[in-house]
Amino acid sequence: MVFDDDGGGVIMGLIRHGNEGIELAFETLAVTDHIRDLTVLVVLGILDAAEAVEHRTDIGDAVEVEAVTLLGGLFLRAVDVVHSHGYSYDKEETFDNEQSTLYHCYQYLSKHRQTSVITYNYDTNLEYLLKKKDIRYTVVYDESSFVDKEAQVDIYHVHGLLPYGKSKEKRYTDSLVFTESDYYYLYNNPYSWNIAKQLHDFKFNACLFIGISLTDPDRKRILELARNYLKFNFIFLKKENGYSTSVYRNLTTYFFTFDLIVIWVDDYSEIGVYLSKL
Repeated sequence: MVFDDDGGGVIMGLIRHGNEGIELAFETLAVTDHIRDLTVLVVLGILDAAEAVEHRTDIGDAVEVEAVTLLGGLFLRAVDVVHSHGYSYDKEETFDNEQSTLYHCYQYLSKHRQTSVITYNYDTNLEYLLKKKDIRYTVVYDESSFVDKEAQVDIYHVHGLLPYGKSKEKRYTDSLVFTESDYYYLYNNPYSWNIAKQLHDFKFNACLFIGISLTDPDRKRILELARNYLKFNFIFLKKENGYSTSVYRNLTTYFFTFDLIVIWVDDYSEIGVYLSKL
């Protein structure tokens, strides 16, 4: 999505009026005639709304505790840890729970063709649900992948892909941005498809950040490089107990320096309410 000068001015005016203004900004995104493309970014491990942040599987999170000391010949063991962690859930409860963030993402994608999904997870939980609901999708996880123009959803695994039961297959383990050296090599290589995709969408599309805390300095650096004063991206964040109004105001201002408008929610289930407005 790209706003022209008038659209951008509307958004900038609205965000100065606190939570009500921010919600109006999101609703403006829903009704504006200037929307071109929209990208959904998800970091959801077991993809349960109540536990999305605690159990996500991207680098630097819970997996690091178990994997950080695994070196050399123990790489496959580390991959097994990630695999078991990413698929440790009750399938029926997770995939049929209409209040889960996973299900809300599916509902949005089912109504909006040609939406891109960028995920920093290795798992295929979202793909499983889309397949279960007969929604055609394309998965991109390495340089040999390609996009099917007939697909309704394009899913980009920019840190690699590890499908269920495939933790021993080289084509998947080779795609993983897993070790610290892998990670720093990737984010210091601006010509890689992984970085190019993020830069393009952050700059030219309207992006919805779901389940992302934005503590990663490299991701913030990409956002800084992709700033575009004519449009904004949105990030969903859950309110924490004990935070004062001024703290939320300061955090909102901080995220805005990265062209991110914060949508504060009391519970992850509220994300579905916002997505239904688009």
